Amino acid sequence: MAEIKYSTLKIEDANTIVPYLQRVLSHAVNKESFIWEFFDNLSVLTIATEGQKIVGTQSFLFIRILVKNEEVLSSKSETSYLDSDFRGQKIFESLYEFGLDQCKNQHVQFVWGFTPAAKVWKNNLNFDIVSQCMDETYYENTDYIDYNLIKKFSSNSLTYHLKVLKAKLTNIQRRLKEYQLFKLSDERLVKSEILSDDMDFSELYTKMKVKFKFSVHLSMTAAYYNWRVINNPNVKYENYFYHQDQKMVGYLVFTHSNDTLYLSDISYYSETTLIKMVSDLKKYMKLKNLKKIYYFGNKLNNLNKMTFTFLEKLGSRTGVCAWANFVLKDISDNKKFGDLKTEDIYINGLWTEGFKM
Repeated sequence: MAEIKYSTLKIEDANTIVPYLQRVLSHAVNKESFIWEFFDNLSVLTIATEGQKIVGTQSFLFIRILVKNEEVLSSKSETSYLDSDFRGQKIFESLYEFGLDQCKNQHVQFVWGFTPAAKVWKNNLNFDIVSQCMDETYYENTDYIDYNLIKKFSSNSLTYHLKVLKAKLTNIQRRLKEYQLFKLSDERLVKSEILSDDMDFSELYTKMKVKFKFSVHLSMTAAYYNWRVINNPNVKYENYFYHQDQKMVGYLVFTHSNDTLYLSDISYYSETTLIKMVSDLKKYMKLKNLKKIYYFGNKLNNLNKMTFTFLEKLGSRTGVCAWANFVLKDISDNKKFGDLKTEDIYINGLWTEGFKM
């Protein structure tokens, strides 16, 4: 076997690496989104080669995180690939360590990501935090009944009709409960679809951190928001910003596909604001004829706890997100990030930019 060499990629390599990734990865990759993700933003892309053959790739997407009010450069561990013919030879580990060295050279303090392969990241790559803290929840509209699913689990016609009747009665009960909950909505709030002030995020997060007692979150600047949400070539997002007395008190970032509304970010510091936002999402669902809301977040964080709890009051079904163990590795010189408490980290769908590991 020829010597394995490790190197980094530049933007001019996109014409070579994108077709390669299109062949070997299970998800779609196109040049526009690849350049947006890795070259419109700081990143490290590494490859392992044997002669002229690419045998492995690993990418790291740089994300600024606020940790106890200090802005820290972190890196999200992105697409990992190793040719099956080269597995079991520690090439992946060597490629990953090479990538970590490149991140260190650019002053990255810690690397994090989401993975179903928690043992690999803990045992082979020595990540400091490996936590099954991520939950996902599905809310189904109160006029939605999955007749096909009921039919699948009904042994005969009578059973089917009884189950349908039960589902209809359950939905009536849910509608009554929603009516009571939505009466608490704060109708004084002013909703807009445009970020009015670059400082809105900073002021809102300052209040949320005090209220919900967390200290680690995305550095939500206007620049990051524009890159991640507005200029995203892969997803068309909707945005609602809520103000009271000209101060932002909450915001939503969401999109939809098929019959589902995907809620990427729902941030606020008052439950009445949360209720108003969910009420508006319900109206959007009706307008677009959507049946479900999906939300993903760190269940140990107090802000997410409130969101999950409220959606569950509306009948949402919540469970562990099996593909998304949260992992973090401290690569800073003074090793001050490896002992972060998972509950202190406010993680939602905006953290999942790019591809899964």
